[in-house]
Amino acid sequence: MIRRAWLAGALLGAALTPACQDRFFAPGATRAGLALSYARASVAGGASSAYDKLDAVHVQLLASDATLLDTTVAFVPGATDTHVPLAVDLKGASSLPVDVAVELMSKGADIFDGSASAMLAQGKSTPVTVTLTPVPAGLTLSPLPTLTALGDTVQASGTVLFATGDSVAGLAPSWRSLSPNVVSATSTGTVVALGEGTGQLQASYGGMTQTANVTVAATVTRIVLSPQNPTARVGDPPLGFSATALDRRGHVLVRTPTFTSSDTTVATVDKTGFARILGAGSTTISAAVASTTASTTLAVLAGTQVAPVLSGLSLASFILNDTACSRVNNGVAGTLFTYQFNYADRNGDVPAGGSPLTVSYTFSSGGSGSFVDSAWVRTGTGFGGSIAERVCTVFGSSQSITLSFVLADAAGLASNAISIVTQRPAGANSMPAPVGPLAPASAAVRPLTGGAAGPPH
Repeated sequence: MIRRAWLAGALLGAALTPACQDRFFAPGATRAGLALSYARASVAGGASSAYDKLDAVHVQLLASDATLLDTTVAFVPGATDTHVPLAVDLKGASSLPVDVAVELMSKGADIFDGSASAMLAQGKSTPVTVTLTPVPAGLTLSPLPTLTALGDTVQASGTVLFATGDSVAGLAPSWRSLSPNVVSATSTGTVVALGEGTGQLQASYGGMTQTANVTVAATVTRIVLSPQNPTARVGDPPLGFSATALDRRGHVLVRTPTFTSSDTTVATVDKTGFARILGAGSTTISAAVASTTASTTLAVLAGTQVAPVLSGLSLASFILNDTACSRVNNGVAGTLFTYQFNYADRNGDVPAGGSPLTVSYTFSSGGSGSFVDSAWVRTGTGFGGSIAERVCTVFGSSQSITLSFVLADAAGLASNAISIVTQRPAGANSMPAPVGPLAPASAAVRPLTGGAAGPPH
């Protein structure tokens, strides 16, 4: 990397004069005087502040790989120029080419470096320009603002420092992103928001590195609610609404909206956006994320209620001569059967518990027995799911029993009837039950309501 020269015009001179002899040399010695001069006027910005903190200069003179001089002397920055006089032994030569290396220091730390070539000669003064370059010792990074939309850009800023803590003007670190899912970064520090979260940037210069955090927290400025101004009829299945949150640049944000209905007698809406149609009229469906809201009007026309539909009746399991049955059969143990079937209701008004489930039964012709209905349990929503019905049967002299199930919704509309014939299991109690209706008559028994199915009492 190219370093700029900050102290251009530092002068190197060598001369042997009577004054110099009196000051530096023993009489008759073959020596030259070396005076280093630093012009303060050529230093600006942070370099000027660093220059004012210099306290020593380290000088090396090399001639044909031999070290003529290696010394560190005090350095007191002057208001204009600073002069450092040195004595140089020319080793008996009247003139000698040398390489000069200087380090300007503050509290033992290298602040500026410089080098030059010169021809030292007795009785002559040869000015030489020593180009000084700053010595970076650290980095400091400016805090980054929060980015509030995907695609936003910000310029990262970092400062290269001297060991004194002063800035080195004209030098800047190179950048890269350590979190490519959150932000991207060019080498010059242009940062672009790609995804929400907190990312890290790395700045580097001359083997030094520092990291900085950058946060992308997009703000929702608009919500797209769909469908717009829909129409439905009473009895229709739920109508789904979707809400898409956008930032000010139009990027989609992952947010969970809150749905509301202004008139819950017309329609209610759940947290996922499904609106249940209840009555004729109109209601405003709204979706909100923080302080941003979108709304649309749902118009509901009068319609015809439709009865539930039952299907898929099957025998799920049974327990032969279960003692739980004896508690409802006056001590006679019967077989506890569990039947499973599905239901669907486009009106969505099958209540969570207590909905009328009518069970009809008939024992096989010429047989007798007893039957007890038990609590049923429903899974699903008001629009559909499954029902498990538990019944306790003592077959008596019967070889089979025919069961029929009918479900009514909250409006009292009865479903279709579904039936199943269940044969007497081998080993089932054959004694007639002392209580309960007997075959061949049929009966309809209301279930116990509410709660999960358990053993009948």
